[in-house]
Amino acid sequence: MEAVKSAKDLVTTRDDVVAGFRWQAEEKALRANEFSAVADHFYYKAGKVGEIKGVDDIVADDRLYRFALGACALSAKAAQQLGRETCREIIGSTINFARVAEIEYQAELERRYFLTCGDALGGSMRNAIGQRAQNKLSDYVCQYLSDGQINHHVERNGGGKITEVRWAHRVLVFDRKPKFIGKNIDFILLDAGEYKTSLLEVPHKLLACGELKGGIDPAGADEHWKTARAALDRVRDAFKDRGLQSPALFFVGAAIEQSMAAEIFAQLTNGTLAAAANLHHQGQLAELAKILTNL
Repeated sequence: MEAVKSAKDLVTTRDDVVAGFRWQAEEKALRANEFSAVADHFYYKAGKVGEIKGVDDIVADDRLYRFALGACALSAKAAQQLGRETCREIIGSTINFARVAEIEYQAELERRYFLTCGDALGGSMRNAIGQRAQNKLSDYVCQYLSDGQINHHVERNGGGKITEVRWAHRVLVFDRKPKFIGKNIDFILLDAGEYKTSLLEVPHKLLACGELKGGIDPAGADEHWKTARAALDRVRDAFKDRGLQSPALFFVGAAIEQSMAAEIFAQLTNGTLAAAANLHHQGQLAELAKILTNL
């Protein structure tokens, strides 16, 4: 790669680390405000208005329901697994509605709610970090296609997250799990005009597989690379076991320290990796997108 002439070129700068943490702090504050708004709504309904008499009042109000789930130490995922009726029973047996108007009891419920929210906020931030990294990579891919006047289409899910980019006879998909590999892969380039789940099980249709790590904390950088390296090794082994050549392999990371940069550069040099890029380096991302889209 022309944009990566040495291992040093891959290392994340201090300025990029600071900028990454600043974005995380701002994003966390926004998401924390959403949790606080739910708690404020509970205080208003329970104290000032006194409208919470029983579990029916809770389940009829979406924000009160979310507050009650948290106060009962139930995450959104747990609530989805249990179902609304079971959650209703748990809320009814856990919250003492005879005391809901008491300030001390309201504070107790709030503490329980925010303890549960702490886990939820962490999960929400991990998703946000991953989505941000995914969108950034997708933007470079789409920019390269646009510059080359290549028609392309972007698919998003209900939450606005990009799930695939299609052009010509190629589909770039994210967060998919080919059964013959057995684990999730961050992004896969398929030789196809449209995406079908069955294509993931046709090895020769997989032109490229890549790992994308958006976390910025230097303390977790080595662990991210170890996870990515293991995932890429798993792809190689799955193809080798079938007597097939591995697809092109890619790595993109936001936090790249010197030690891992040396290993990544070595894999670039010997051809183990087709391309690698620091998520903060525009030139590297642009070149990686070019290599990926020209496969």
